[in-house]
Amino acid sequence: MFTGKSGRICAPLQGAHSALDLPISMAIHVDRDSTMSSRRNQFLADVMDTARKHLQEHLSANAADMVASSLTDHLADFWGGQLINIPKDYHWKLSRRDAEIYGEFNGHNYAELAKKYDMHERSLRKLLDRVKKRMTAAADRRTRDLFND
Repeated sequence: MFTGKSGRICAPLQGAHSALDLPISMAIHVDRDSTMSSRRNQFLADVMDTARKHLQEHLSANAADMVASSLTDHLADFWGGQLINIPKDYHWKLSRRDAEIYGEFNGHNYAELAKKYDMHERSLRKLLDRVKKRMTAAADRRTRDLFND
């Protein structure tokens, strides 16, 4: 047994039988932590590089670098230590595309939209019908909520 940084009494890792074995058992933790640290650093570096790349289309290189660095610092400071699962959100992207198609639909341009979005006309008609049903259901829910407190 030994006392950790927080003052709690800790048991050595399995396989550490004496105080001499502690550095070896602690090295296992360091390796795991360094792998995680590397992944965190890789994530933050990717965020910074991506932000910088997109910002340079609109700002000078120095300004883009400053904003990207500030954004990355904010993410690390504000969200650091949190367990975050970032979904791939394929459904959100599809919904956004579906809404875009529905917005461009004028009642007669099935063939044009099917060609533009690389779809069969029949699939496009199904998509438009599905979006219309979702929008009607959402409007009905809002109306019900408005009148049924």
